[in-house]
Amino acid sequence: MGVDVFWWFCKVEDSEFSIVQSEFDQAMCGVPDLPEVPTFEPRPKNPPIPVTKDYAASVLGGMLMGGDLSSSFYHEPFDQIGYRILKGEFPLTSESIVDVVIQSRVAPPAILLMGIGRERFAQLPGCLGNMLVHSSEIEQTLESVSNLLNVEWDTYFERAKLVLDYAGFDDHATKDVSAVLHAIPKALEKVRDEKASLLSVTSWGCP
Repeated sequence: MGVDVFWWFCKVEDSEFSIVQSEFDQAMCGVPDLPEVPTFEPRPKNPPIPVTKDYAASVLGGMLMGGDLSSSFYHEPFDQIGYRILKGEFPLTSESIVDVVIQSRVAPPAILLMGIGRERFAQLPGCLGNMLVHSSEIEQTLESVSNLLNVEWDTYFERAKLVLDYAGFDDHATKDVSAVLHAIPKALEKVRDEKASLLSVTSWGCP
């Protein structure tokens, strides 16, 4: 899966909510189950010099793991909503986007699942990182999500980065897995301030 994967967060005005909800509910039909988190072996914090075969194999294993997890997150109806928003063919347009997390080859919600574990991820709103939260529920959802994502950083980081292929370059991995961890609370805070609802969907590539 050698494409960029986008995790879109969009503001939904109350006047648009029922139309967006109808589209979202249709997209939920046939959505895949949340995948199990694969077992993993933590890598050394710094790559050995010279790089060993075992270390190279662990990096490759992480890349394959990330691809497998991401394929479990692909659901065409949500993918198409993302495309339609960008093309202006959805009740929302690109002007509704309040944030986006982009990751090459790996779905951002898959990184979050790997980092926080299946039990915590399953308690997040929506399904597989796709969610629709009404404005009246934003404050309560923000509190709940903030508690779920209040994780011990080092443990989260060591798990989450395994599906990325940085081969020990933690400065890049830190930026990416941090963006994923904070994406939902950040978007909820933005729409809360504007007294709006929130839609998030994941799409593969751009139209």
